[in-house]
Amino acid sequence: MLFLFSCAKEGKNICIEGKVINPVTGQPIEGIRLVLHKKTSDLGSGSSSVIKSEAYSDINGNFVLSHNGSLFNSYIVLIEYPNEGYHLVGWKDATGQTIGGYQLDVKKGELMDVRLELLPYANVKFNFNNVNCVDTTDLLQVYLSDDYDVFLPGAWEHYGCVNYLGFYGALKPMGYYYIHWDVTRNNVMTSFDDTIYLNEGEMKTYTINY
Repeated sequence: MLFLFSCAKEGKNICIEGKVINPVTGQPIEGIRLVLHKKTSDLGSGSSSVIKSEAYSDINGNFVLSHNGSLFNSYIVLIEYPNEGYHLVGWKDATGQTIGGYQLDVKKGELMDVRLELLPYANVKFNFNNVNCVDTTDLLQVYLSDDYDVFLPGAWEHYGCVNYLGFYGALKPMGYYYIHWDVTRNNVMTSFDDTIYLNEGEMKTYTINY
């Protein structure tokens, strides 16, 4: 209420109070640039925007954006990373409800209490070794999932006497990953499940010997 009164006293009708956090650890993230844009029309290219205010998250992850916005324009908040080290989870309100992905749509005339969730990156590679191979009909089907839909649905399939050495591909956000695999040998399927955790900046190797 005091913050909203301060905004009103200064003639500001855009009042955004927020925090940038890592949703896995709950820790604040410092140094993220938050930019308030006024959306404008550009007859030549469709739409564009003008920067009206900016702020950086402090050591506690907190930031404040305020501006006296025009009643006839729309405003959005975008993030500009100091580096490429984060996966964008999205914007949430004080109750934890998702209210935006890449951008936050601004509501004029009210205090917006928001949370921006970002995840530092890690990486993982997978090795698959058929140590009990029967013949070319042996089948390994691996399913990977996580809390942020990084992996596409569907199985990773390997037939026969596999000795597959993986590689570090695209960066993955830190956190929990869920692995399920089915091994079919002599027409008999056996299933397995496991969970792994990727720390910030970790380069993990996960091996399935089947």
